[in-house]
Amino acid sequence: DWRRLYDRAEDYPIATVPAKVRVLFGGMDVQANRIEGYVWGYGDNLEQWLVDQFVIDGDPNNPATWQQVANFLNAVQYPGEEGAAFPVRQWAIDSGFLAPKVYEFASKFAPDRLRVVKGEQKGQTFGRRGSDLEIKIGHTSRKIGHALWLANKTLLLDQFYSWLSQDAPTRERLDAGEEYPTGYVHTPKMQEEFFRQLTADVKISGEYRDRVNYNHNEALDIKCYCDLLAWLFRFQLRHAKELPLPVVDVVAMKPAPLPQVKVAAAPAPARSGGWMGAKQKGWMNR
Repeated sequence: DWRRLYDRAEDYPIATVPAKVRVLFGGMDVQANRIEGYVWGYGDNLEQWLVDQFVIDGDPNNPATWQQVANFLNAVQYPGEEGAAFPVRQWAIDSGFLAPKVYEFASKFAPDRLRVVKGEQKGQTFGRRGSDLEIKIGHTSRKIGHALWLANKTLLLDQFYSWLSQDAPTRERLDAGEEYPTGYVHTPKMQEEFFRQLTADVKISGEYRDRVNYNHNEALDIKCYCDLLAWLFRFQLRHAKELPLPVVDVVAMKPAPLPQVKVAAAPAPARSGGWMGAKQKGWMNR
């Protein structure tokens, strides 16, 4: 129920990394008039926090829009509660819409910084490696050094909805030292749109149907992709074996800067405010 999630949202600032977060993963979804993204933080016991939500406005057929995305990925780091700057360890980008444009963009980055993903509803694991990706140049094709990663949305949504169903300990129990349950999902106070999207899909006859409860589910899809990245980085395996997560040395783990993406000159669409004129908090009119 989205209202329950809305009512339990917490008073922590967006775009700041809570103290218990060990690593950040981010995901992006391509829409007809924007690229939308979220950043999630993960800590011990699979506890997790929404850290950021962003929208980069523009037509994804316009190279200037992808340049704005590259600029954002090159620049963004998030301050921790104690002052250290956290990079995003890895990004996922959904290729379900305008796949050739997504592949072309991904070809500029190393796979350990950006994975191309797509949802499916089969398999026995949270995700699997698919085919090698190619882009067409004239009449020829070349491999781009990336594979398509297929996210098993059935298992990922089963897991995520089970996490969302958990209740937080009472204030008295937290004060007494009780921990949040495994996989507890923390969110800051957001507009109701976000919470409606998180609960948009419904399982019917063993399969999830998109956008049954609400007509947008970008936030939910991206959360699944971030959880896939966390699984690929063995966070869940560490938890299953009851191994403590390593303390992240933020300076030591800082990734090398992403390469600047060179694109053909094109007029950028008009924007108002936000990160470098493109990053906008809150939700755009749809």
